[in-house]
Amino acid sequence: MSLRRMISLVIATVLLAGCSSPGPVEPGGSGPVPEGKVRITFFGHAMFLCEDATQSVVVDPYGPDIGYIVPEISARVVLVSQKGSEHGNVKLVKGRPRVIDGIGEHYAGGFRVTGIPGTSASGGKRQANANTIYYWRMGGVSIAHMGNFGERALTRQQLGLLAGVDVLMMPVGGGAAVTPEKAAELTKLIGPNIVIPMHYKTRDVVLELDRVEGFTSRFSKIRRTSDSVLVSAEDLPSRTEVWAMNYRRQ
Repeated sequence: MSLRRMISLVIATVLLAGCSSPGPVEPGGSGPVPEGKVRITFFGHAMFLCEDATQSVVVDPYGPDIGYIVPEISARVVLVSQKGSEHGNVKLVKGRPRVIDGIGEHYAGGFRVTGIPGTSASGGKRQANANTIYYWRMGGVSIAHMGNFGERALTRQQLGLLAGVDVLMMPVGGGAAVTPEKAAELTKLIGPNIVIPMHYKTRDVVLELDRVEGFTSRFSKIRRTSDSVLVSAEDLPSRTEVWAMNYRRQ
C-alpha cells in the first residue's frame, strides 16, 4: 500500500470517528433519581414532571378536555405558565404542592425558579404577559419551559435568561404559540444543549396544531426517546440536539 493511500485511510478513520453518533439517551426508569441527574417525563402537550434526588416539579398540568389521558401524579411544586385547562389544571397534581403561576423569583423548600413575562396569541391577537417563561436548576442541569410562548422575537430580558440553557422545552405547533418555523429560529438563537419540542399535534390532542416534524426537520441532530429520560450536566451534547420524546399515556 502506498504512503498516500495509508494517509488517506487514517484521515478517513479520524473523520468517521468524529462524526459517530453519541451514546444512547439514558432512560428515566423509576424509583429514586441519582445525585447529579434530573429525570424528565413528558405527558404530552406542555406537561412535564421533572425530578432530582430531592425535588419534584410538574409543569403545565392539563385538563381532560384537550384529549390526553389525564395522569395520576404528585409533586412538591407546580409551575403554571398560563391559566386555563391547557396549562393550569393544578387540581390534577396530588401531594399539596406549592403552586407558582407568575413572574418573579420564587422559592419553595430549597427550590428556586425565575418567571419572566412572555406573550401568547389568541384569536390572532397577541396578549402581553399572558404567558410566563420559567427557568430553574435541578440535578445540576438548567431547564427552561417556554409555556404558550407566542412572540415573534425574544426580548433582551428573555434572551438574557435563556441563552445557553441546558434543556429548553419549546412549543412548536403554532396555534396560540409560535409556528414550527419560528420555534426553530428562536431555538437556534437561544442555543440550548437539548431542546424538547412540545405543544404540537398528536393522535390524542383535539387542538388544531401543527405536527412536530415541521420543527424537527430544521435540525440535523435529532433523537427520538422514550417518555422519560435522565439528564446530567456531564453528558450534555456539545451542540444543540432535538430530543423528540414520546409521551406517557396512562
